[in-house]
Amino acid sequence: MTRPELATLSSAKLEIQLTETRRPVPAQNSLEQWSQSYGTDHMLVVPWDAKQGWGTPKIGPYTNISLPPTASVFHYATSCFEGMKVYRGYDGKARLFRPHLNAARMLRSAQRLCLPSFDPKELENLIVRFAELEARRWAPESRPGTFFYVRPVLMATESTIGLRPPRQAVLYIISVSYPSIDDAPDINGATNGSGTSDQAPDLLKGPPKPKGLKLLASAGPHIRAWPGGSGDSKVGANYAPTLVAQAGAQKEGFDQVLWLYGGSGFENNPLVTEAGGANFFVIWKTPGGKLQLITLSLDHGTILPGITRQSILDFAPALFGSELEVAEADYGMEDVLLASREGRLLEAFAAGTAYFVTPVKQIRYQDADIQLPLSEGTAGKYTTAIREHLSGIQNGTVQSEWGVVLDED
Repeated sequence: MTRPELATLSSAKLEIQLTETRRPVPAQNSLEQWSQSYGTDHMLVVPWDAKQGWGTPKIGPYTNISLPPTASVFHYATSCFEGMKVYRGYDGKARLFRPHLNAARMLRSAQRLCLPSFDPKELENLIVRFAELEARRWAPESRPGTFFYVRPVLMATESTIGLRPPRQAVLYIISVSYPSIDDAPDINGATNGSGTSDQAPDLLKGPPKPKGLKLLASAGPHIRAWPGGSGDSKVGANYAPTLVAQAGAQKEGFDQVLWLYGGSGFENNPLVTEAGGANFFVIWKTPGGKLQLITLSLDHGTILPGITRQSILDFAPALFGSELEVAEADYGMEDVLLASREGRLLEAFAAGTAYFVTPVKQIRYQDADIQLPLSEGTAGKYTTAIREHLSGIQNGTVQSEWGVVLDED
């Protein structure tokens, strides 16, 4: 007996029900924005089950999702997600930044968890259509240079505590009002005049502004990722276990953890992997005197293949030419320490959708405090050039096919 063909994910089937009650749009850099939980007007939902395949994609009013307490996602973290932003350009147009890369990465993450497969182009189409619907109110033309955050999620919803590949799942897309990283409060909650409270609770503290990150290199029992694990996938289970180390670092006055991997072969010179949940770059002079931008390679599976990371690697060679070599390679914390002691360490920065491109001013590694030559309120020469070029693409001042213009009509 031939099994019926399962329905595939199809953006052509999308149904839209507009909300009758629009939510107030928060003021820029308000407490609502810093909560990072203030949803926009709508959400997109698509069910899946193993017998029929993908259901009809539907956009409707933003609301809660109801699941049984036995749903697989609650017990085994069977979920993956993506993060991207809709940018309002200075030319009045709204853009997504390389959304096809997010869709392709989400498929890889889903496959890592035995979640249902899909055509990444169809997911991209759904993301674009959803973003087009929300852009005019949530990144209005009156606020050029602003953005909101889009979060697609795929999770197992089957009602069972049995550990097995899921037979039911839901794909949903939401977006939240999001503040500018450049107006983030510092780690103790003081503000820079953006209107957030001097006593803002931890949950309202966003990524640090470009005055410079202070990182505590991981030591002791905590490891973010290891070869053969899931550190190269954007799955929910990767993030919660990092919170203990993050809280410890912040208690000591640091912004985030610089995650190291000191497994087999790297015991004496642990690999530099990620800064918090962002990719990490160093600009230094090699022992031979060559100026180099370096980030860890993907070969070990210990870092997320970030969209911002890949974009920097793609445009930096043309942006800097022969002045700066661009490298994906293994390098360790001892290499960074030696470069600092020899005066070869010039700049470092974290890069990701949430953190954008944020310079690093200090790294504590064991008993050493590595200081980056960063003046207060500034980024280094090369970090600044990377920030400006990337921001230009996202905001429409630099022409690039990477900025996907949304049709808001």
